[in-house]
Amino acid sequence: MGDNLKTEARQLDQTRDRLLSAAVDLLCRKGYRGATTREIAQEAGVTEVTLYRHFRSKEELFVAAVGEQGQIFLTVVPQPAGDLEADLNRLADGFVQHLSSLPAQLTRIIPELSQQEDLLQALNAVTQAFREKVMALFRYYQDAGELRDDMDEVLFAAFTGPLHLRVLGGTAATEFSCGRFVTLFLDGCRPAKRGEPPQAP
Repeated sequence: MGDNLKTEARQLDQTRDRLLSAAVDLLCRKGYRGATTREIAQEAGVTEVTLYRHFRSKEELFVAAVGEQGQIFLTVVPQPAGDLEADLNRLADGFVQHLSSLPAQLTRIIPELSQQEDLLQALNAVTQAFREKVMALFRYYQDAGELRDDMDEVLFAAFTGPLHLRVLGGTAATEFSCGRFVTLFLDGCRPAKRGEPPQAP
């Protein structure tokens, strides 16, 4: 009986995963209003009744999908390893790779998603959690004296802004190097050596 329960739970998880994947796919292709629960269920290979056994509404399904994507996104922020440049290179590479792996339409329909209150809250929660995790990484190196501690308000934007634009703008890989970007970022954000004026980020 225990094995049957485990099998059933595994099947429920697999069905939920298929629904979340189908929701993201149709959301990207058709937008929030264009993606229907019937189409999502068909894409996932289940009935619409089954969909509603997992999620009470289309909005709840999309909130869950956004939350799952957000949890995956948070994994691109490394734990401090004691090597500032290496950690920032891992963060930059992971940020660009993750956003680049999402269908381009997803980033373009964020304004539409923001019109739904629960989805807006989910998007804001992901953004805030990501910012906090990145700033925790920065503070580790600020405490170690390797990053300036007088520019908290701009560190996050100075690092993620150009990377975000690289993905949204479709900059060719040959025109953008994460390693070069990190070097330039550190040129402006490392503490000035004694006797030298601080540099602008």
